[in-house]
Amino acid sequence: MTAVTSTGAATAATDTTAATTATDTTAATYATAATYATTASAATAAAAAAADARDEVARLRGGDPAALAEALEGLATAAAEEGDLGTAAAALEEAAGVWDRVAEPAREGFCLLLAASMQRLRGDLGAARHNLDRAAAADLPDGVRRAFAVEEAEQALARGEAETAYEAFGAVLALLDSGHDSAPEAARMATQDATRDAKRDSTQDAAHDATQDATQDATQDAAQDAARDATRDAVQDGAVRARILQRRAAAGIAARRWHDAAGDLMDAEELFTAHGERDEAEAAALGAAWAVAHVDPETAERVWAAVAATAPRDGVAAAQRGITGGRVALLAGEPALALRRFDDARRGALDAADPIAYLAAVREAVGAAGALGDDVTAYARLATAWVTVGDLLGPEAGRQLVRPLLEDLRVRLGPARFTAARAAYESRARATG
Repeated sequence: MTAVTSTGAATAATDTTAATTATDTTAATYATAATYATTASAATAAAAAAADARDEVARLRGGDPAALAEALEGLATAAAEEGDLGTAAAALEEAAGVWDRVAEPAREGFCLLLAASMQRLRGDLGAARHNLDRAAAADLPDGVRRAFAVEEAEQALARGEAETAYEAFGAVLALLDSGHDSAPEAARMATQDATRDAKRDSTQDAAHDATQDATQDATQDAAQDAARDATRDAVQDGAVRARILQRRAAAGIAARRWHDAAGDLMDAEELFTAHGERDEAEAAALGAAWAVAHVDPETAERVWAAVAATAPRDGVAAAQRGITGGRVALLAGEPALALRRFDDARRGALDAADPIAYLAAVREAVGAAGALGDDVTAYARLATAWVTVGDLLGPEAGRQLVRPLLEDLRVRLGPARFTAARAAYESRARATG
């Protein structure tokens, strides 16, 4: 989270952070891995920044309210960076009240929006809903109010109301469609308007050739500037639309509307590609492949293969491709192919030294080995992960992160099969030296 510095920056941050692609990887495992991946020095710095922010808030109480509201936003930033979403949300809620008292509705709305998002992310949907209700009763600018429509859809999805969320995201897309022209049309109209205005303003001096020449140059410059501004705005709008499409796709997946979700993701992929956002485009295409695999594995394989035909930008991209390809293969009834792709994902994650992607690939590989009935391979992937994660994050992290996966495998196999798999793995390891 970035500290609020202006209403414009606040609205831009709202538009771009409100829509991110959902994944179905175990959130708790990822959060724990991220905690271990944070260096001790970074954690110490975050704690110090939060303490300083609290002191600043205490110092400003009873003084200038706008300065207090700014300090509360700073505390929210520091607390969020420390991982304390509860404190961050509370600071934003208080800041919103201060901004209301000093008649700054845009800042009030932005604080309420971020507070609602943080409460939702920490699982307090009642508090998140309360912030929506506060916003509904406030006199907020249209742009901020539209952003609350996104948050309302997100909360419906968090409550498990997938169909409601799908329709709500659709309403947000309709708002975008009704409020903005396409880039070429917007640029053309802006050029016409700027040309007409500049010509009208110059008529008094039309008798002077030199003035005419200067006016013509100024007109062309104004038109070009307006066209560039309109095109830039349309590009930004396209990126926002792509992210909302991703979020509607997440709702569609939750509602098992596989074709609809895949269509939204492919539309998002086109928009991201048009705007030069290669990584986002690839993520959307991979999501589309996985969604459509539930109803049309052959099409899913073609979509995935088109992505895989290009060289991955790095190990993380290779891991993401491998995980999606493995999932597509599993849905197509090909667990052996899935296992190979999940192993490719493991290698990509190792190349990037990314423990989060590595653990995701390991979890998937264990599932594919289970589908093959290969207990030994399932155990082997976890035994290797114990050591590998320990090398990346330290021995304690390896134990904390992999032990629950081993326990899950023990439960699935039962004590006898689990013991036999472990013995076979250890025997094979001794034999290969």
